[in-house]
Amino acid sequence: MQIDLLSDILDLMHIRGGVFGRLNAGDSWATSLQSADAIKFCAATQGSCWYHVKGLPAPVLFSAGDVLVVNSAEPLLMGHAPAALPDAADPCPEPDTDGSYQYGQGVVFSMLSGGVQVDAEHRNLLRRSLPPLMHVRHDMDKAGPLANLVRQLVTEMQPQGQPGQSTAVSALTQLLFVQILRTYMEFATEENAGWLRVFGDSRLTTALNSIHRAPASKWTLDELARTAGMSRTAFAVGFREVMGVPPITYLTNWRMQLAKRTLANGASVSEAAAEVGYRSESAFSEAFRRWSGTAPGTFRKACKSGSLKSAAPSSLAQD
Repeated sequence: MQIDLLSDILDLMHIRGGVFGRLNAGDSWATSLQSADAIKFCAATQGSCWYHVKGLPAPVLFSAGDVLVVNSAEPLLMGHAPAALPDAADPCPEPDTDGSYQYGQGVVFSMLSGGVQVDAEHRNLLRRSLPPLMHVRHDMDKAGPLANLVRQLVTEMQPQGQPGQSTAVSALTQLLFVQILRTYMEFATEENAGWLRVFGDSRLTTALNSIHRAPASKWTLDELARTAGMSRTAFAVGFREVMGVPPITYLTNWRMQLAKRTLANGASVSEAAAEVGYRSESAFSEAFRRWSGTAPGTFRKACKSGSLKSAAPSSLAQD
C-alpha cells in the first residue's frame, strides 16, 4: 500500500485553514501581526513591502507573488521601508465594509493574511516540525501553483461571496499550505528546513514510509536500516540528525500518537494496543503512561467525558 508520509502526519493534526483578511497599504505604514494559536501566512498580491521577525539579521523584501509562512509566536513586523519596522506599529484599523484593513491613503501594497490552525493537543507537533520561517518567492521554480491558489483565494474573498464561501476558503488555505511545503522543500537548505529536509533523502523517507505503512510491525533498528539501504550506524546517525530523535523513539512516538487518536475515538485500551503492535495490554499501558504521563484508560475516559485537561506529548521529536 502506498503511503503519503506528509499527508499521514498532517491528517493526524486535523489542520484547518482560514483567511484573516486583506491588508491594503499606502505609501507610509507599519504594522505588527501576531497570532499565538496559528501558523501565520501572508500572500502579497500587489506591490512590495519589508518584513522582519525576531531572529532575522535584517528586514527582508516581500514582493507581489511571494508567500510567507511564520511559524513563531513572535510578532511579524511589516512596513513600507526597513527603517519603519523598529518603530511602534500603527494601531490596527477597523475593517472596511468588505472586510479589508486599510493603512494610510491609497493602495501601493496589498496582501492576504491568514493562518493554519490545529487542535490544541497537536499544535506543538506541527510547530516543532517546521522551520520558524518559510519565504517562497514568486520567481522560484515550481512557485506557479501557489500563484494560482492565491488568485483563487482572492476571488473567493470577494464581498459578494458565492454559496459555500467559508468552506472553499478553508479548503484553498489548506491547499496553499501544502503547496508552500512542497515548494519550500525544493529549495530549503539543511540549516533552515527543519525535518522537511527528510523528503530530500530517499533512503530515510523509505524507512519512514515503512513505519507509517505498518506501525504495528516489530521494527528493529537493524530492520529499518536495511529498509533504508544503509548501515546500522549511518542510518541511526542520519535519522537522528534530520528527525531530532533516534529511529525507535520516532516509532514509539508515532505509535502513541495513533493510539491516542484511537482512544479518543472511543476504542478500548486493548483495541488501541493491538492497532499499534502491542500484544500485551499491560505493556502498552505502561508505554502509554511513560510517554504521556496518563494511563490510557484514564485518557480514554477523560476524552469521553470531555474533561481532558492536558494533552499527551505533542511532538514526534520527543526523546
